[in-house]
Amino acid sequence: MFVGIDVHKHTHAAALIDERGGELAALTVPNSPQGYRRLLGWIGEHDATEAVVGVESPGSYGRQLVGALA
Repeated sequence: MFVGIDVHKHTHAAALIDERGGELAALTVPNSPQGYRRLLGWIGEHDATEAVVGVESPGSYGRQLVGALA
């Protein structure tokens, strides 16, 4: 499984993708510590803790998110 995350100033959008490229689930969370915790919980709820995570342009808007994921 893969998790792709598109970062924005106020929100982050995540998609859980299977090995064939099909979308299994999607979630949008606030760009905040509470949003990061919700995203981590969502990943765990989908048994995707071993998934490869890709973060689009993790510069200024995604920097704290990447730290939370690490």
